[in-house]
Amino acid sequence: MFRRYQSLAIALLAGFAVTVLLLQVVVAAIPVENAFGQATVASHRARQNPIVKIEPASRTVGTGDTFTTAVAIQNSSDLGGFEFALSYNRNVLTVTGAMLDSFLGSTGRQTIPLGPLYTDTSPITSSVIFGGISFSPDGFGGANGSGSLTVLTLTANAPGSTALQLSGVKLTDTKATPQPVTHEDGLMTVVGAATSTPTPTVVGTIPPPSATPVSRLFLPLVMK
Repeated sequence: MFRRYQSLAIALLAGFAVTVLLLQVVVAAIPVENAFGQATVASHRARQNPIVKIEPASRTVGTGDTFTTAVAIQNSSDLGGFEFALSYNRNVLTVTGAMLDSFLGSTGRQTIPLGPLYTDTSPITSSVIFGGISFSPDGFGGANGSGSLTVLTLTANAPGSTALQLSGVKLTDTKATPQPVTHEDGLMTVVGAATSTPTPTVVGTIPPPSATPVSRLFLPLVMK
């Protein structure tokens, strides 16, 4: 009789242990709400690195058009400053202007543009270097999330396609600490009649910069 009750007790304890384990698994997978009422998962997800990219990623314009495009950022955190170089085939188009957009100062920080600096890096390739820094006497933090960093003004010169190639992309936080970053290039296509007949340029054929590097401008240079 005692052995029968002992076996029954062992079986009940084993079943209880299995039930507790299943409950732990279920609870771990249940979304919980943070202080803002937003559903989150109990497991912590690693923050994604910022991405600097051309927006829109591709575009078609007519010969002679003047238009704008943006250099934008995703996944930023406490952004205090940025810098990039943009290369393109000047037979197809020309960058004629660069100005800060509102995102860098979106938390109330004051902003200062750095550049633009224009240079020819090969017989057909030109580059523009541009950046911006921010500061806040009131102690405002840096920009977070996604937005437009720079508005570029371009003029379409002749039919063809050219990459808008980003390089030398740098980000810093409000303490001038460098941040990891990736970037995505853009593609511009120009169509329509031209005053001359240049050989169309296909994306990917932009020659690399010359042995003399493009002058670095700016970062790290962020004022608190």
